[in-house]
Amino acid sequence: MTLNFGAGLLSNHYNNSPIALLKAVFPNYNFRPWLFNQVPFAYWKDIRNQIEFLKWIAETESLSQLEDLRPTHIKSHGGDALLKLYDHSMVDMLKTINAFLESNGISLVTNAVEPKLSYRPMNYWSQLGNQKEFMSELAKKLGFEVNDYERWYSISVKARLFVDPI
Repeated sequence: MTLNFGAGLLSNHYNNSPIALLKAVFPNYNFRPWLFNQVPFAYWKDIRNQIEFLKWIAETESLSQLEDLRPTHIKSHGGDALLKLYDHSMVDMLKTINAFLESNGISLVTNAVEPKLSYRPMNYWSQLGNQKEFMSELAKKLGFEVNDYERWYSISVKARLFVDPI
């Protein structure tokens, strides 16, 4: 018996998709396309695939909320092309996915309304209102009122911002 490397099998029965072949032959195993060298053509354009991928990352990395998701999580698990689809904007990606989820009554994480992201769009920090909101959230997280100016002396703001982002 000659195997001919399975070219006929793939082209005649599975549209040249090794993943489709694997899913058919092993239906009880949940193959994750992003773990292969390459995902199928246009795979990331289907938002359901994006959601499945993010859920898997959340489980794999033990993330409890969307705000914990980083580009490094996505890249390290084979999602470079997904990020590229959104011009490498985590904000745009999560807004699009959240809009889809909300319109279908689904949530990736419990009590998720709108993700609070550590990554902000370009020029976000050039607006004083955004800076004030950030400092107010930081003060609240540290347990004091934003206008309790004397308390600001007692913390290392720079160290706190990078170690424990809001």
